[in-house]
Amino acid sequence: MKHILVIPDVHVPYHDKKAFQLTLQIIKAIEPHEVVVIGDFADFYSVSQYPKTPGRKLQLKDEVADVNKELDALANVTKAVTYLEGNHEDRLRRYLQEKAPELFGITDIASLFRLKERGWKHVEYGDFYKRARVLYVHDLGKAGVNATSQTMAIAGGNVVFGHTHRGEVRYRGHHGSQGHFGLNVGW
Repeated sequence: MKHILVIPDVHVPYHDKKAFQLTLQIIKAIEPHEVVVIGDFADFYSVSQYPKTPGRKLQLKDEVADVNKELDALANVTKAVTYLEGNHEDRLRRYLQEKAPELFGITDIASLFRLKERGWKHVEYGDFYKRARVLYVHDLGKAGVNATSQTMAIAGGNVVFGHTHRGEVRYRGHHGSQGHFGLNVGW
């Protein structure tokens, strides 16, 4: 049996640094076969379409540097990583599309975070990663109290997802049938 550790919605640079350090210690101790970053590892507040809080503004280069610092720390404890983009990473694509389409193709998440250089798998936002009988995805467009049930229904089987910042596990099935689970990994 392969062990997969999932890292949900970290939102660097606004993350809990102690919790992330603990995650790194756990990875080092249990040596999972793979780590799946389920999306929103980066926050990309600087390119968000939403109004900015004065004093919280960062420049994009500062956010990218902070994310790479934490990804370097992750790379120091494991090499087998699959990085899924979330809606917060997608903020960069949307920003370029709306405000600087001339820069498309010059920069993207994979190059900013050196994912290929690190030897990591990369999954763009809106796509998914399937391992054995489990679908890993940041979100399938559902949020709120019924997100797990709705995401399970869309996935049509076992699914692990983030996005909602809620932790929840749902099981579906009955005696004589193959059951399915939905794991909303929270924040």
